[in-house]
Amino acid sequence: METINKIEARKKLNSVCNWCFASEIILLFLFILILIRFNGLPEFLVILYYVTVAILFFFPFFYAIYKKVFSCNLFLNIIYLIIYLIFLGMIFVPYAGSEAAKDARIKAAMDQFRSNAEIYKLTNGNYGASINMDAMDGKTGCISVPNSMIAKGTDGNELCEDIQSQGSGEFRIYSNAAAYCIQKTLPGKPETKWCIDSKGNIGSTYTECNLVNFSCKE
Repeated sequence: METINKIEARKKLNSVCNWCFASEIILLFLFILILIRFNGLPEFLVILYYVTVAILFFFPFFYAIYKKVFSCNLFLNIIYLIIYLIFLGMIFVPYAGSEAAKDARIKAAMDQFRSNAEIYKLTNGNYGASINMDAMDGKTGCISVPNSMIAKGTDGNELCEDIQSQGSGEFRIYSNAAAYCIQKTLPGKPETKWCIDSKGNIGSTYTECNLVNFSCKE
């Protein structure tokens, strides 16, 4: 017969399993809400999330070994984890895929904008009227500056609108007659700013292009 201590330990183990699974579910919903609210998450937060879930999953097993007691809830914990991972995959994988597609489209549009800017310069002798656009929300639409690369009805304006439509995130276009830079925060990687400039720089950067340097690099 089992001792009272063993029975109590088994009850405690069942409670630990239930508590850990409930915590995993709460974290999942918080993760989804934050993901939707901020249109992406920094990589370190994603890693922290998965580490926390892993700890919550393995903790009941360590507890069982420590107390030298077994419970059928350990098997349920494995089943819960499988269901949990399937549900997480159904939510996260399509989202991650769509965000990656947006990032690729933004990069392609910005590369096309660079070609369009050089064509504009060859045709007009310069980059046109000065542009000072600093949009904190990518869904606010693109401004139209007469006699510039993004004047209404131009290819540059259409590309600007296309980049804006890919999601919220800081978006900058600065230019004068001699130079320009364009920078966009990627929806799939909020910590990454993709940038191109008239000096030929292209890629991710932590430097913010501005009206002084018109550059993706300091």
